[in-house]
Amino acid sequence: MTEHSGQSALADTLRRTLSDHSLQIQSHGNSLRSLLEQQRHTNQQIEQMSSLIQHALNSLSPAAPEGAAESAVSQQLPHSRDIISPNPEKFSGEDS
Repeated sequence: MTEHSGQSALADTLRRTLSDHSLQIQSHGNSLRSLLEQQRHTNQQIEQMSSLIQHALNSLSPAAPEGAAESAVSQQLPHSRDIISPNPEKFSGEDS
């Protein structure tokens, strides 16, 4: 009978572990959805600001051709560049 109760305890442990992992995955999914929505909102704001800047530049120099206004915008705005972070140190399993 101890063999059966050992298997039952193992099964209960596995169920709890799977349940905990399921809750963590759901939480991560919710976090990712929230981040995605925030990113969408930020992108909309950037597009609106870009349109406002373009409109302001066009209204400041109506005689200038459109290509010149775009060139002025690209010269005034800083160019984005990719930031590369270093690879983290390998975790040894021990606390520092």
